[in-house]
Amino acid sequence: MTPSKDDYMTGVVSQISRWQKTRGLLAAAAVAWALTTLVDLGWPILRLWFATTFLQYDGYVPPPAQVVSWIELYAIFGLPLALIVCFAIGFPAWRFAEKRGLATRLDAVKVGAVVGFVVGLTGIILRVLAALPTALNDNSTFESWSWGRQVVRDGLPTPLGWVFTGIDLLATVGIGSVAGWVAWVIAGAKRAA
Repeated sequence: MTPSKDDYMTGVVSQISRWQKTRGLLAAAAVAWALTTLVDLGWPILRLWFATTFLQYDGYVPPPAQVVSWIELYAIFGLPLALIVCFAIGFPAWRFAEKRGLATRLDAVKVGAVVGFVVGLTGIILRVLAALPTALNDNSTFESWSWGRQVVRDGLPTPLGWVFTGIDLLATVGIGSVAGWVAWVIAGAKRAA
């Protein structure tokens, strides 16, 4: 592998080629998409199925055809977004880690967690910014309830809504950690580190 001009300027010569990093980030994007789909769709559907089957809850459980259509939507919109995020944030994060000598599996997991945190926090900030016009307008409202408890009032999360938002953020950090580990393994970093 021929070092780039940047490598000579920083004094850090990566043992992982750009192609290996690309391959790792492609795999990370696929894993992040699959885990996000599972968390966003699988867990609520499993919870509803359990409630209707064992707790005699008479709520709506979507038929398999509807679940497949949701997964298709996640594939059409979510997979390209996962690719963009993995490359737009993943490559710079990888370079940042390399320049600081962070090259182990644990380092990859930590960097992935930080990337997951940044992605999750960005989503929270965007949701709050989108809700501010509703929250600040006395003539509009938006309410949301989950399991008989209010989670959104006037467009903004209630205390319980913030708890759910925090849980979502933790899930995103976990997904980022797994994606960082997958990128590291698929890129062959363990052989280079």
